[in-house]
Amino acid sequence: MTNIQFQQDEQRWSSLMAAAQGGNERDYETLLSELCAFIEGYLRSRIGHHQSIDDWVQDILIAIHQGRHTYNPQRPIRPWLFAIIRHQTIDGMRRQKSYRKMLESQIQDNTCAEDQIQAAEDASLLEGCLFKALKPQHREALT
Repeated sequence: MTNIQFQQDEQRWSSLMAAAQGGNERDYETLLSELCAFIEGYLRSRIGHHQSIDDWVQDILIAIHQGRHTYNPQRPIRPWLFAIIRHQTIDGMRRQKSYRKMLESQIQDNTCAEDQIQAAEDASLLEGCLFKALKPQHREALT
């Protein structure tokens, strides 16, 4: 995208956002549609074909929706938009890194998990035996 094209889009998006803030649903739908395509292309040009880009685009669009009231139509939309893109992308990368660490930890703790499952099964057996040892009226009260 050329700089001139982006400036034209920026002016268009600013006016669409102002109209959307005024309650124009069609302009808001148009804005989100255009931003969706722009954000996806922007992220792919910076990150490449990452598996989570579609999720990040959706998170960014949700953040735009939730924060649309913070946009000041008297100011350019570019800084506001890129702040949201930046923060949401960083958050997405952090979540993915945390998820990956959790999975790696679970794989490493797999033997520990098997021991925990066995202990839980043993405890369940013991509880069953203790339950059967109760007087019938006490079992009835518990159930």
